[in-house]
Amino acid sequence: MKHICSEHGQTVLEVSLLIALLILLIVGSIPSLRQSVISVFIRTEGALSQELDEPFDSSPDSPRILWSDDLQNLNQWTILQGNWEATDGFIRNTSDREGRIMTNFSGEDFVVNIEVAHLLRGNGYGVWLRANNVSSDNHTQINGYTFQYDPGYLGGEFIIRKWENGQEQEPLARVSGEGYDWNDPHAIRVIVQGDTFTVFVDGEEKMTAQDSSYSSGYVGLRTWSDTRVEFSGFTVEALPEDI
Repeated sequence: MKHICSEHGQTVLEVSLLIALLILLIVGSIPSLRQSVISVFIRTEGALSQELDEPFDSSPDSPRILWSDDLQNLNQWTILQGNWEATDGFIRNTSDREGRIMTNFSGEDFVVNIEVAHLLRGNGYGVWLRANNVSSDNHTQINGYTFQYDPGYLGGEFIIRKWENGQEQEPLARVSGEGYDWNDPHAIRVIVQGDTFTVFVDGEEKMTAQDSSYSSGYVGLRTWSDTRVEFSGFTVEALPEDI
């Protein structure tokens, strides 16, 4: 096969490989650009594998968006425990042990979307759903639910829990994550409708649970142990009409 050569004798394939390598080096050297690429990849992958009939539109102008934040500050959040920061489109915890932070959104039925959830280290994180008793003076008495991304539990599991007076109860549902790469970035989607909670990871349905104890409440994030995690593309969406 005849190869097309450049002026200096390099084939088109060699030039293409050099350009690709240069792009990878640039992306890898700029954290914000790297995270943007990760976000685009996960959103594309999730859209391709989305099991819901209606595609997810996370743009702030979408009529289905009930709450969104550009994550440049914590103006739409309330810190209950630990230290948190929001900059450059990411929210992250910056301290060990228990961390709790709530959005200022409260509702009954909704969909929580996190485009990128990236566990950097530690035993995991949780997403608060229908949380109550969340004032800074009463945060240890929270009622509600959490979806927990928990590599530290019995070899690694996805869990849905109920909370009563600040105490997490036995799991409502558990799914083993054996062999799962917990430290990769992932897209998280939780559908809260009536007494049913459905969790998707990267567009794939992972688990469901049912409980009717709490019908409404706040959405937020939880960390524990020495976890470090960052999130971007955090929105709350109205239920699709076809659910």
